[in-house]
Amino acid sequence: MPKSKSGEPVSGVPGVLGSEGDARTVSTSLREETLRQMGIRLRDIVNERRISYYVIAVETDIPSSTIRNWLRGRHLPSADNLKKIAHYLKVDESVLVLGGKSDGKPGR
Repeated sequence: MPKSKSGEPVSGVPGVLGSEGDARTVSTSLREETLRQMGIRLRDIVNERRISYYVIAVETDIPSSTIRNWLRGRHLPSADNLKKIAHYLKVDESVLVLGGKSDGKPGR
C-alpha cells in the first residue's frame, strides 16, 4: 500500500479513509453537504408555502437569525428547534433532515 509523506499507509483514493487527514476531509465534506441539503429542503418548503422566515421565527419563538442560518446552510438546528420547526411546518422531522414529501400546511 502506498505511504503518505509522514509514512502512514494511504488508500490512494482521495477522500477515502487512509490517513487522519483524509478522515477529517471526508467528515468535513459530509457535514457541509448535510448543512447545504437541509438548508435547501427547508428553503423549498418555506418558499412553497410562501412563509417568511420572520413569521416562522415569531410563531416558533426561534430567533430569525437562527432560521436564516439554517436556510443558508450554516448551522443545523438543535433537536428542540428541529421539533419546533417541523411541528410548525406540519412535516415530519425526517423530511427536513433526510428529505421526502411535505404536504402539510403551516401553523401551530
